[in-house]
Amino acid sequence: MKLTQLLKHTRVDEAPLNDYELVGNWGDKEKSHGFRHATDRKMIQNPSAVKITRKKFGNTEHVLNFYFVNLPEATKHSEHGFMTPEELQQAMPTAWPEIAQRAQEADHENAINVIFVGNTGANRMNMTPWIMAHRMGHAFQSVERGYGFGQNRRSGPWGDYERDATDAFQPLLEQVYNWTLPRNPTQFWMSGEHDKTLAKFLEGIGGMRSARKGQLGGRPYEFMYEMFAQYVTAGELTFRECPPSFGTRNGMHYRIQDQDTAEMYNRDLNEWIADQLGDYINNVLYAAEGKFLVM
Repeated sequence: MKLTQLLKHTRVDEAPLNDYELVGNWGDKEKSHGFRHATDRKMIQNPSAVKITRKKFGNTEHVLNFYFVNLPEATKHSEHGFMTPEELQQAMPTAWPEIAQRAQEADHENAINVIFVGNTGANRMNMTPWIMAHRMGHAFQSVERGYGFGQNRRSGPWGDYERDATDAFQPLLEQVYNWTLPRNPTQFWMSGEHDKTLAKFLEGIGGMRSARKGQLGGRPYEFMYEMFAQYVTAGELTFRECPPSFGTRNGMHYRIQDQDTAEMYNRDLNEWIADQLGDYINNVLYAAEGKFLVM
């Protein structure tokens, strides 16, 4: 096996993006609210872009309903997480009746119902299917308040996913690079001074474009959302093999194992870590079925 080989864990089940509806102000001359960028509004409405979105989200076994709300009443609820119908009626009195009717027709009780109310972020990107999935990850994380990367966490599907990722990648750091990264009492990586170096490691093994291009920006927690987006839109997790070295100008870490041993860990990355993390991502999605997730 060559060290440049790409590692993959593939899923075969597929399910549709069942409903796709725009609610609120979407005309070219109407006021924008949560979707204040014209490019986003055009992409969300473009028939070719919608077709691509349906295809991308067809790579998951979970049925999805998407509702895009561009109204002032919805903007303040960005990344809120789950809301009950009663909460939605109060939070979005104009949008909710239309969403409720559509959702009823779309069998919402057997689907994950996502209400997008905008597109924001530290580095705003156009509203592609990948960004939709990435933003969904932020909303799932928000469900478990206090779960910020490296903070104290309670039990929950997203926290279990992040904890499993920490447990899975830690042996690679310790046994391939002889780097023991500090962990807090709840067994998550401590955030702070090691963030940039850890992000470089994750960029080294990640198969998605942001990792290959070194775009995590020193924020390792973004890798959790990027893995989520990859699994949901591609139906697989893709990893590259452990790099010979990683780090920053303030400190480098080098692979200390011979090639045979390194390839053993690369197989773990492919055959165990990808499979385990895929299962945990599925747990996050299963827990959302029949609910309304406000992103």
